[in-house]
Amino acid sequence: KITSKPGNFKNNSAMPPDNSYDPKWGTCPPRSVTTLNYTVTVANTGYGNKYYLNGNEQQSIDVIVGDTIVFDQSDSTNTGHPLRVYTDEARTTEYTTGVTVDGTTITFVVSESGTFYYQCQAHAGMGGIITVS
Repeated sequence: KITSKPGNFKNNSAMPPDNSYDPKWGTCPPRSVTTLNYTVTVANTGYGNKYYLNGNEQQSIDVIVGDTIVFDQSDSTNTGHPLRVYTDEARTTEYTTGVTVDGTTITFVVSESGTFYYQCQAHAGMGGIITVS
């Protein structure tokens, strides 16, 4: 049974000052950055066309700074539905920092926290939210 906290915690932080991992205190190391790969398809739901990411309709994406999101739009259902990243759901401001478009592959290397939106460049209502912490 753990009856006391270690003395090297500062500011009541859950991590020791050197950010080391000590399993007996139940702290976790920071998550490593990763690459998330999504196969994008388009289908009409009866309420208009929607993006599907790996089979999930307009899925929300949660990432951390440093992660990479890869959208593969090679499926023929994507014809006429170019995916882009925006700072607003209304698609008024395209976000291009860390975003590359190479044929049917859109890669977003996330460099700052915030809320972004993957949206169809041509059609409203097609897309979802990207939350970066």
